[in-house]
Amino acid sequence: MRTQAINISAGSSGLLPGPGQADTLSSPDTRPLSAGLLTTLDLEELLALFMQEAGRHLEVGGLAFRHTGHGIATRFGSSSRHSTSYSLSLQEESLGEVTLSRTRPFAERELAVFEQLLRPLLYPLRNALRYRVALNAAYHDPLTGLDNRAAMDQSLPRETDMARRYNLALSLLFVDLDHFKRINDEYGHAAGDCVLRNTARRMRSTLRTSDRLFRYGGEEFVLLLQATDLHGAAIVAERVRRSLEQLVTDYEGERIAVTASIGAAQLGEGENHHALFAHADKALYRAKAEGRNRVVSL
Repeated sequence: MRTQAINISAGSSGLLPGPGQADTLSSPDTRPLSAGLLTTLDLEELLALFMQEAGRHLEVGGLAFRHTGHGIATRFGSSSRHSTSYSLSLQEESLGEVTLSRTRPFAERELAVFEQLLRPLLYPLRNALRYRVALNAAYHDPLTGLDNRAAMDQSLPRETDMARRYNLALSLLFVDLDHFKRINDEYGHAAGDCVLRNTARRMRSTLRTSDRLFRYGGEEFVLLLQATDLHGAAIVAERVRRSLEQLVTDYEGERIAVTASIGAAQLGEGENHHALFAHADKALYRAKAEGRNRVVSL
């Protein structure tokens, strides 16, 4: 694997061919690429457009992008035996690393072409990364690190549409911590915040990677379970309930226990996301009315 470091600042001459290369390397026309990259702020779409354009100029088997600072790792195509990686930066701002791979080695001329194609990617890539950061701030709960209600409002209609389109089961769990106000009143809001963080960590540890966990607000959480019918959702809900029942938060010498009431519902035929949420909300209400620290399925 070969690694190249690329550092381009505004106004630099960039990665144009060096002396003696002009007669062996024809510079690619990057104007279509530049125009295409300006059409989106979505990182995955941006990289897919870049890979498509790169494939017009040289053989590409796969392209991977990684940014450790933002926790991003994505791949298009397949990884192969031969690869070359480029560390990208712009005006001393790290933009991550791009890796190009294929089944046969890269010629120097091909690498020079690819390096020229990277130049128009830098500014759109920086914009896409900043947009990703802004979205993360808007859709994440700073206390627990979970996706927030705004993120749920975005995800739930999309997931229900996909479930109906592909005839897949979709279930939702509505989780409410029991008597949480007592914790805030007796131990203080800082202790309550600590309990919420521990609750979020514990619930995340019980879920599959395909499941989505949101902090709906206050002490309420929503779990969106893909490809899961009501029976499976009830099993997950009971596992979450038992796990939280065993959770004890140590805070300034105090040991604070917590339990949860959980309502479970499955998307019904012909129903939309509003109906799914309403069913889970009704099930949660029943769980609380029947004594709390229990799961009710509807």
